[in-house]
Amino acid sequence: MTVILGLLTVLHFTLLKRLKRMLRREARARSDREEVVSFLNRFANSIVTTNDSTRWLQLVASYVAAAIHARALVIYSLEGDTLLRAVAKTGRLPSVNQQDTQSSGSRLLHDLNASSVDLNESRLGEVILGGQPILEHQLDGGGGHASIQSFLAVPMSIDEGNIGVICAIDKQMENGHFSQDDAYLLQSLSNQVALGSTLIQVYEELAMQQRVQQDLKLAREIQKSLLPARAPYSRRLKINAVNIPAREVSGDFYDFITLDEDNVLVVIADASGKGVPACMLMAMCRSFLRSNAFRYRRDLEGLMKELNRNLFTDTDEPQFITMACCLVDKKDNTIEYARAGHTELLIRTTKGEIQVISPEGPALGLLPEDLDPQYDTFSFSWPPGSSILLFTDGITEALSDKNEEFGLDRLIQAWKQQPLDPQQATEGILTAVRTFTQASVQNDDQTMVLLTRTS
Repeated sequence: MTVILGLLTVLHFTLLKRLKRMLRREARARSDREEVVSFLNRFANSIVTTNDSTRWLQLVASYVAAAIHARALVIYSLEGDTLLRAVAKTGRLPSVNQQDTQSSGSRLLHDLNASSVDLNESRLGEVILGGQPILEHQLDGGGGHASIQSFLAVPMSIDEGNIGVICAIDKQMENGHFSQDDAYLLQSLSNQVALGSTLIQVYEELAMQQRVQQDLKLAREIQKSLLPARAPYSRRLKINAVNIPAREVSGDFYDFITLDEDNVLVVIADASGKGVPACMLMAMCRSFLRSNAFRYRRDLEGLMKELNRNLFTDTDEPQFITMACCLVDKKDNTIEYARAGHTELLIRTTKGEIQVISPEGPALGLLPEDLDPQYDTFSFSWPPGSSILLFTDGITEALSDKNEEFGLDRLIQAWKQQPLDPQQATEGILTAVRTFTQASVQNDDQTMVLLTRTS
């Protein structure tokens, strides 16, 4: 009896500890979501209202510092090949000992107080050269004291190219230390800062042109930046993706999120509306997606519900996004698929037959959480020699000169006639669409993602 009571006691405390950890993770996820929403709202408004890059960067520095609760924050821009120039600072840095240049904390503070630093002679350069965040605590300030309680630095990147660094110093809560979750959050925000910085520069360069042309080019840069530079490499998986905008501005996007060495999340989406608002909606959706993908790596239905809740709550106008997600397990050769109001998934079997998969699920941002929108998922094995095709309605709704749609049946027949290689197959399908439409003007964006399981 004593042994049983002892086991029950151990089980009780084990379950209690797990519950506490789960509640802490849930609270952190909710806090991060609120910080991202607040940042993106202020971020989007600052882009619209500010065309001075210096003032904009100073505003954004304060927004980022508030989001991660940093006591001080510095943004650096990479100039040339060897120079990092401080372009924005906010908050109060710890005092620096001008006489001490030997301790790690003092050397770093000297760099943070300087207007520029050499890439090859500073800790900040390691972030650019290595392309990875740095998170350190209790940096020696000399005399046995820590001049910096916590230091977090992440690269600013566009198209996998680093263009600067964001440094955060000392957290203003808890024990003054940033956590790994803070690093993930800052990295997510830094990508938006990099994107915004580029867009502001483009905006300044186009300041003398007509405003309509400015908006179109600005939106096009946003849309291009949402698309990954290349598909993830794998010997067991070949991916090809194409995006052909109908005009300078596109509302379609696709993304590849590598969750680990065996699992990759493949996403295709289409935003409602046109122009800059649609592109900003896509930027917000992409941030939500990447912020939540790792938390819901085995729960596509939960991911869809979280994205729907975020978009419905945090968009000011009745906007929505259609989306389809494939969770590809390269090790077990399986795929889990979910969609939110998007077009069908096509599966090409090893025998060349085409299967059409269309689980239920409303578009993201349409329904409130109170109505409990449901997102069905579909799992299937994926043997070598088979392929799947994700596409937007710009393919099937392409119009001929007789105002007839290309349609799903023609898409299936066109794909059946293509080789297994995904690049050749997408090119062949697009050729079939162009042949059908002939001289007709492209009336919608056309996007396809084709995945082939290799031997």
